Amino acid sequence: MFFSPTQATANYVVSKPTLYKDMSDGTLSYKIDGKKRRRLNAAELDRLYEPRPTAETGKASGNGKDGATTPKLNVSSLGEEERIELAVLREQVTILKAERERERQQLNDQITILRDSLEQSQDSQKGLTLMISDQSETMEKLRNERGQAVAKRGLLSRLFGTA
Repeated sequence: MFFSPTQATANYVVSKPTLYKDMSDGTLSYKIDGKKRRRLNAAELDRLYEPRPTAETGKASGNGKDGATTPKLNVSSLGEEERIELAVLREQVTILKAERERERQQLNDQITILRDSLEQSQDSQKGLTLMISDQSETMEKLRNERGQAVAKRGLLSRLFGTA
């Protein structure tokens, strides 16, 4: 389902300037129709904005995302099969929400583990770098000392290798 920018501001809690700013920033994608008008996907609008409350229910219409609620269904007008199906669907939604929360927690745990591992690797790398630079300094000092010792020997001892 697609909306024009005017329809989007009527159905979602967003002003036209904000809507156009988000489109120009690339935060909100849109398509151009055959008459060169902008068309906004309802899923994109649901992702970014809250639905505007409706006059009948006083509650926001929409998909229930981010605290927005859908209007209550008059269950008494449903037949027995529809009630059973509704109960099954509600149970499935509850299960899916619990699974999503569990997966979110697992991902957060993995992120924490990876961050800790990265910090340990960086600490090891810093330690190795310090050891290498320390060894380089030591080698340089030894070369300088050896060069000074050779310079102190006389000409004959340097030529013939005697002490």
